[in-house]
Amino acid sequence: EHLGRLKNRLLSGQEKRSYEAVRDLLDATLDTSAKAQGRKAQERREAATGLQKAGALLRGGYWAHLKMSTIVRMFDNGQDGGAFFTHFLLPLKQAADKEAAMQAEVSEKLYEVLKPLARHTGRLKTRLEGARAFQGLSDEEGKRKFTRENLFAIALNMGNAGNIQRLLDGEGWRMEDVQRALSSTLTAQEWHAVQGVWDLLESYRPQIAALERRMTGVEPEWVQARPFKIMSADGVEVELRGGYYPAKYDREGSGAAEKNEATTDAKAQTAAAGLAAATRRTFTKQRANEVKGRPLRLSLNVAYDAFNEIIHDLTHREAIADANRLLNSHTLDTKIRQYYGADAKRQLSRAIADIAQGNSGAAQALDGWAGRVRQNVSVAGLGFNIVSAALQLTGWIPAVTRIGFANTAKALTTYAAHPIAATRAANEMSVMMANRSRTRFRELNDVANSVNGQNGIKAFVRRYAYWLMMRMQQVTDTIVWHGAMMKAMDAGRSEAEAVQLADQTVLDTQGGGQTKDLSAVERGGNLQKLFTVFYAYMNTALNMGAASMATQRGKGRLAAELMLIWVIPTALNAVMKSLLTPGDDDDGLAKKLAKEQISFMLGMFVGGRELAQLGDIATGGKFYGYNGPAGLRPIDDTYKLAVQAQQGGFDKGLATATINILGSGFGLPSAQISRTLKGAQALDEGKTDNPAALLF
Repeated sequence: EHLGRLKNRLLSGQEKRSYEAVRDLLDATLDTSAKAQGRKAQERREAATGLQKAGALLRGGYWAHLKMSTIVRMFDNGQDGGAFFTHFLLPLKQAADKEAAMQAEVSEKLYEVLKPLARHTGRLKTRLEGARAFQGLSDEEGKRKFTRENLFAIALNMGNAGNIQRLLDGEGWRMEDVQRALSSTLTAQEWHAVQGVWDLLESYRPQIAALERRMTGVEPEWVQARPFKIMSADGVEVELRGGYYPAKYDREGSGAAEKNEATTDAKAQTAAAGLAAATRRTFTKQRANEVKGRPLRLSLNVAYDAFNEIIHDLTHREAIADANRLLNSHTLDTKIRQYYGADAKRQLSRAIADIAQGNSGAAQALDGWAGRVRQNVSVAGLGFNIVSAALQLTGWIPAVTRIGFANTAKALTTYAAHPIAATRAANEMSVMMANRSRTRFRELNDVANSVNGQNGIKAFVRRYAYWLMMRMQQVTDTIVWHGAMMKAMDAGRSEAEAVQLADQTVLDTQGGGQTKDLSAVERGGNLQKLFTVFYAYMNTALNMGAASMATQRGKGRLAAELMLIWVIPTALNAVMKSLLTPGDDDDGLAKKLAKEQISFMLGMFVGGRELAQLGDIATGGKFYGYNGPAGLRPIDDTYKLAVQAQQGGFDKGLATATINILGSGFGLPSAQISRTLKGAQALDEGKTDNPAALLF
């Protein structure tokens, strides 16, 4: 009966319109847009000849570079707030906005809860205190030892009967041994932190219950808390209410656990390949009565994963269900394939599947290593980089194609007159803009790093490496947002509608980091992302141009838009780099502009970026050899360091190579360090008297 009621309505509150009404509206929109774009319905079939297969391969690669929002804008024929934006993309955007806000909120709360633990789990203190063996928990030889984090994780599994059974029977432990180990280690404050984690998880119960009632008609069967008392290590008897905690099994210690996790991942992958991509929600699954012989994971990552999973499901399940239903209707599927080809449909389906998985996708081999390398390379190139930060201020130029010259001028004037008020207004009116402005505790990874004791230079670099760049980007974001708001309000939109349109304009012209804002070539595991380091801006420019080419029929207007998107910003950035670099030779500016433009056009495509040095060759510059993808820079830096070291003597080349490997290998801002040292040398040798050389 409940499913019958859901059959003809969408779930994410889209003006309470029926599924059929929205589907038919989107169907008519595709017809109208295709006619305006000169597209004719074609019955498409699999490529047969070699030429056809080559064309299909190129088309597939092109569509893989396009973001979901770009494809949607094509379907709406470039109209702001069109039918596809309103009924397909907007619910997903609002879900992502809410998720980011909830992530930030729970991150701050969880950090406050875990503060007592943070004093003990830092890496330095872990080395000093060491892990300990406990009678009854360790093996007879005492080889198995437990960190304080392990003990805290054990305590988190003491809040209900189901977790206790799995903990004891999974390891073959006795309750008295566990209690003795915990009582001798955890302080009263830490036990209160344990209860705080349980309470924080419990706080989501009303929202989970409401969602389950909407989706299934019934609430899930809740895990019952187990109250208990325990003596703390500092001699205080602590009374605890108990609570729910996810029972996650250690894949290293149990083949059954690994098989179960693999099955969960396989179901998600199967859904992604088929018609029913859905959010991961193991927290609502009914538990087995008893589980034996499968050790539990004794890591705080279980808690972080649980909050991620709960929040993602609460914010996205309904929007994902609606998007799937619309995409997979025979009517829309047929029209999209006939007008735009199967690749357009595939990219939308894959985007929905990736959004549904959230941060819980199956990890690929070497993913952990690749993620660390990617972060280090990014910090090395962009961290504290003053030139890169300054270049963010030119980002409003391509946005002129979306908001117009008049609104851009008004927005620039407004910001110049009242920058703080303009920024505050945007952040207060827009959840998305507020999320973009956060610099700390944006996600649970930030909590993990704080609790795990990431301190000193590394913590400072992690927290502030992109601060200046984000502040400069915030200036551009705010200008574009206000310009888009003016345009929408002038068009008669309500304030709520105008905010959403302004948000999307910022995302489309400045880029975004959430899954919904990334093209297929930018998504995937960390191993794949090694090949797209420093690529976000290029892909954003490609997508803006692609949307213009698909929807702009006037040749003169199209040429002007492409100039604003692809040519003028590139030239301006080259000029700014020249001006910001003291002692730079302006005589070769024309060659620099030509080189930058060639490199830019090639760099818009993954793979094409690797040919960017053709710009140097074409303008008579030197070819220094191919260094590999930017994400694999540590390999090239290692070779260069080895060559310099072999030459003997600590010269400028060896110093540069050493700085570069420290940056790409360990996450230090080597680009800015090298620039500062180069500037200091220029000042010392009298090549320039401009102190700005130290910065630029």
